[in-house]
Amino acid sequence: MLSLLVAAAFPAPEARAVDAYDRLARVEQAWPEANRAGKEQAISFLYDGRRGLISKNWSMASLAFDRAAAALEERSLRAADAVCVSPLLAAGQPGSDTTLSCYWAYSTGVSGKVGLQAGPVNDEIVAGRLAELVFKPSWVSPYWIADHQGTASVEVKAGDRVLSTLVSAVKGYENRAGLLKASTHPAVQDRVELLKRREEGRLAWDAPVVQPLFEAEAIEANQLDPIDMTIHPLVVRGRMELRAVLPPKEDEAVTVVLAFPPAGGDESWFFLAGNGGQAVREAMDRRWGFIGLNSRSGSAQAAVEWLTTEMGRDLHQVFVMGQGTGANIALLSGRLAPLPSAAVALHPTGGRIPPNMAGVPIFAAFGSVESPLSKGTAEQFKRQIGGLAQSQFEEVDPCGEMMIGYEAVEASFEFFDTAVRAPEATLPQG
Repeated sequence: MLSLLVAAAFPAPEARAVDAYDRLARVEQAWPEANRAGKEQAISFLYDGRRGLISKNWSMASLAFDRAAAALEERSLRAADAVCVSPLLAAGQPGSDTTLSCYWAYSTGVSGKVGLQAGPVNDEIVAGRLAELVFKPSWVSPYWIADHQGTASVEVKAGDRVLSTLVSAVKGYENRAGLLKASTHPAVQDRVELLKRREEGRLAWDAPVVQPLFEAEAIEANQLDPIDMTIHPLVVRGRMELRAVLPPKEDEAVTVVLAFPPAGGDESWFFLAGNGGQAVREAMDRRWGFIGLNSRSGSAQAAVEWLTTEMGRDLHQVFVMGQGTGANIALLSGRLAPLPSAAVALHPTGGRIPPNMAGVPIFAAFGSVESPLSKGTAEQFKRQIGGLAQSQFEEVDPCGEMMIGYEAVEASFEFFDTAVRAPEATLPQG
């Protein structure tokens, strides 16, 4: 399916954001079956992963998450853990070969060589070097020939790990993407920014280039109205950045969850982490909207204004949730208009509930395996929650800040369910 093209030396490992988040997903996959000792050891590595995300040092984060996964699986770090794969170009011409780059996310603990396998082809990648593979589109599907434009998932086996990446074929991609940069339409510029972040390795997920490109062209040509869309992969309005999924436009008034990430996370955090985006699935199952935000001052109100003004949606209820420092932001929503119907704080790092949130039901969850400072914060919250009506405190054992989303998302939405109002109810204004 693939054939080795060249092996070349490289100066240093250069992981992308998506490589780090892929490894966080490995941690979540290993978490439920791990024993207590493995979880406690993994939590110590997750601190370093968080530091890597905050500093945008994707190699540091990747190494820390791989160490955490290894601890959960009761094994040593392996060279194969560090191997990554990605196409060299964002999109190739339809029918043409595509070059894939196999590279190392980090150099620590990497030695020797790792076998590569793709279809009938076997080769290897050597420590301190990168490998390039040639992908022939006709090997994926007979439709990947001539004029076909689209995206395919390509798998490469590295040691005992199966890696996947998205390969796209688009006619004249560079020229078409370049022309869109001159657009003044906000929704077109959102998609141009998404493509830019993907190309620069700053995007936390492996977004295919075909859909945002085609959407941007259709919006620019007045053939598609963003108001009619339910998926918004990136919206940038000043300092506010969001990623959203919304119920169908025919739904009368929308209930929406506004979610704030921990330090180092961005608007995609709850789409990727917390049991692989369980919070988003929980919202969609209830026909609610879900908006992941960056943790910037004013982002919540800006998101509400985007939803009601730019998207033309009527609001029924607003719920807020956050993790780590994002939980602190969620608890500052007492000035939000409309006032949230309930709030979820997953391992907040601040120990005070603002007075203007006194009338909002709050669910607070903390991990038991944390620093003395965090334990002090948890105790403060426990005392405050005890004095609030319809509020709830929960401690998850063993757990820490990075995995609290995995452990507590289901309980969070069950808590939101207790605050659901009938459709004819009037939203209180904050």
